[in-house]
Amino acid sequence: MIDFKSKVEQAIQRSSSYIRHTPLEHSPYLSALSGANVYLKLDNIQKTGSFKFRGAISKITSLSIEEKNRGVVTASTGNHGAACSLAMSLLGVKGKIIVPENVHKNKVENILNLGGEVEYYGDDCIHAEEKAQEISRTTGATYISPFIGRLDDIGQNGVNLIRDIKKVFSNYTNFKTKILAASIRSIEHVTEVAKAGADISTIPTKIFHQLYKHELTDKGLKIFLEDWEKSKQKI
Repeated sequence: MIDFKSKVEQAIQRSSSYIRHTPLEHSPYLSALSGANVYLKLDNIQKTGSFKFRGAISKITSLSIEEKNRGVVTASTGNHGAACSLAMSLLGVKGKIIVPENVHKNKVENILNLGGEVEYYGDDCIHAEEKAQEISRTTGATYISPFIGRLDDIGQNGVNLIRDIKKVFSNYTNFKTKILAASIRSIEHVTEVAKAGADISTIPTKIFHQLYKHELTDKGLKIFLEDWEKSKQKI
């Protein structure tokens, strides 16, 4: 099982000198609405304007000198790319941000202004991710991402991570946390993360169609429709 406490402490130690320490503000409205004390972590004023800078700087500072020399690559449609660009600039690490060809120009300008190198590829984030992974495989650059399929890409078991997270939260019955599994790569991933305890999955359109499309299902449906036509019945 992953030692979350030590992992978090290591991440804090690596990144604390780079991140902006944002305030925690009590929300009277949400507290009254939920019947509990709700606090908001104002990471909208974090560097690059989102919490994603925390993950980017933590990941890149964790790389060895050799890994940093090989550079990094990632895919993004905005905030993640900006976060990685700033982290790379601060640490002197070369890298590339792959973005879809239809991404908003303001997002790209922000990435460029923070020092990142942009390459356009494909018409959605899935194609951009595939291109970034190809670059990682062929150049040795580290692919930066925290999701299930991407953890598997670097030899870690993303499904086991979901299982560990589920076990941690099961120790605290007052928590109403929902576990989201992202970057699903196969039908098997869908099944495995559900068995591991994920409540929600973000599934690419291609995989979603595969969930209901099967050779035997198509064959059976074809036979049924042909038989229905032959029967001349009407509903």
